[in-house]
Amino acid sequence: LFFPKSWADGIRTLWKAEIQRPCVLVVQGAVTPVGIALAVNDDVTVDGATFDGSYAIDSLVFASPPIYDDLSSAIPEAELSFNYNVWSNPIVSSVVFGVFEQRSIIRFFSNLFLFEEKCDEEWLDYAMEEATCNTLTREPVKAFNAGLLNHVSYETELQTIKQTVICLCGTGDRRTEKRKGYETEMKSCRIQTIQGGNVLPWENPTETLEIIQSLCRDTATAADGSNRKRISFSLKEKIEPVLKQWLEGQDNQFE
Repeated sequence: LFFPKSWADGIRTLWKAEIQRPCVLVVQGAVTPVGIALAVNDDVTVDGATFDGSYAIDSLVFASPPIYDDLSSAIPEAELSFNYNVWSNPIVSSVVFGVFEQRSIIRFFSNLFLFEEKCDEEWLDYAMEEATCNTLTREPVKAFNAGLLNHVSYETELQTIKQTVICLCGTGDRRTEKRKGYETEMKSCRIQTIQGGNVLPWENPTETLEIIQSLCRDTATAADGSNRKRISFSLKEKIEPVLKQWLEGQDNQFE
């Protein structure tokens, strides 16, 4: 599951099996291309069923996404191949992961790049137990560090998305200014800043949840309005013939 398409296909299958109604999609960091793929692709066939992204995804939250230029331009294939070969080299891989999977190193880089304040012990416990200390997770990490998520440009897709998008940034995130392209180039995107750094759902779950809830309320209101419209059209179709017949009868009486 190194490429956004693989993740997107799995989520489409989940949506068809369990959700089956418009929803708010939240993507964190480098997984943003998955959200893009889900939102713009209409009439995608998954396991014999059709997935319409414009219906299934009502709105999106990009939480600490890559800067706009990173998603609007692709990394050359030769560079990707070189990067991945370096990360896949047994000697390099063994040394690098041996160093970076140490708790002290995870703490250092989490504090440096991810958290506005210091990371907590629960974060480190999770990283040690669920992520870094499992050799199965090394392959996606290699792919990510090699830049495989940026194997194509998403500029056309970003400019095509019609749904409301909130680009969520932390007050301690130094890349916020470089995300202005989301606002200026997308049809309906706004940048919203809350307290935190680069992992906002973990650092500031309360405010993150409030934003998601506001989009959910908008989704529910829109769905309710759509249902009312369908009901009104249905009533119109049923009432008009009866009313017309009644009026004709009145005309006959006057004659």
